Amino acid sequence: MHTQRGTAIHGGESSVGLAAGERVAALLVTAAARAHLCDALGGSDALLTQCDVREHLDCVESGAVALSVVEITHANAGAHVALVRRLREGFPSIPVLAYCDPSGGTSGLIVDVVRAGATGLVLRGIDDSRVMLREAIRGVRRKAIAEQIFAEIGPLLTNDARIFLRYAIEHSSSEATVEEAARDLGVDRKTLTNWLARAGAPRAREFLAWIRLIVAGHLLGDPMRTAEQAALVLDFPSGTSLRNMLRRYVDATATEVQEGGGARVVLDAFKRELRAETTVVSLPADRRLVPGLAIPAPKRMEASA
Repeated sequence: MHTQRGTAIHGGESSVGLAAGERVAALLVTAAARAHLCDALGGSDALLTQCDVREHLDCVESGAVALSVVEITHANAGAHVALVRRLREGFPSIPVLAYCDPSGGTSGLIVDVVRAGATGLVLRGIDDSRVMLREAIRGVRRKAIAEQIFAEIGPLLTNDARIFLRYAIEHSSSEATVEEAARDLGVDRKTLTNWLARAGAPRAREFLAWIRLIVAGHLLGDPMRTAEQAALVLDFPSGTSLRNMLRRYVDATATEVQEGGGARVVLDAFKRELRAETTVVSLPADRRLVPGLAIPAPKRMEASA
C-alpha cells in the first residue's frame, strides 16, 4: 500500500481513523484520562490537550483538529456539558466524544451529555481500554460523516427513500447488496424499487454505490489521505477499484475529487443524477405513455435494481 501522503488509517495497531497530520483536541482534567487517550492514539503527537473551556474552544475554532474529546466529571458537569452543546451547535462537522466519569452514579450525567448532542460516549474505567477507546474514536468519526450526508441528501427524498438512505449510510463500510438491504429492512426488492422511483432516485444498486462513494469523498477530502487508505476503510478490493468506481459514477479521478473538495464533488454529481431522474419521473403521464414518443432516459450505471 502506498502511504507517501499519509500513514495507514486502517488495520495498523496505532490506527484510530485519523489521517497523517490530523489532531485531536482534548479537554482533560485527570491524569488517567490523559494517559488512556494518549495510549489509544499511539503517542502524544496527535493529541492537543487543554485545561479549560476557553482554550478548548480556541483550539477547535482554529480548524486544526478533526475530533474533540471532553472529559466530564460531576465536579465540572455544568460547564463541560454546556461546552459539548456549544461545540455541536457551532461546529457540527467536528465530532465530540464525551469522556465521562461514572463515579457517583451516571444516569443523570449521561442523559445530559446525550441531550447536549455528544457524538459518542466513553465511560472512564469501563470502556476506555486501548481497543475500545480506539473504536469509539473511529465510531464518532463515522457518525459525524453520516450526519452530514443525511442532512444534505435527506431533504431531497421522500420519507420511504430516507429509510433506505439511512441504511445505505450505515452500511457504506462494505459492499451491501440489494437483497441484503431488502431483508434487513423487512421488505422485498420491488418495494425498495418503488421507494426510490417515487423519490426520483437511482435504482437500489446504484443508490448504494452512490452513498458509498459520497462517504469515500469525505475520506478523500482529508488532504493527507490516499485512495488506497480510503479504499481500505470502505472495504473496496483496492484503491484501483475505488478509482474506477469514481470515474464510472462521478466522471472524476480520485485526485480531482480530493482537489475539488472531497465529498462536495460526489454530492454535486449525485444531485445532478437525482435531478435527471426526477425530470423523467415527473413528465406528464400523457407524454410518457404516448406510443413512439422518444423520452430521454437518465444514464444507468447498472442493469438491475
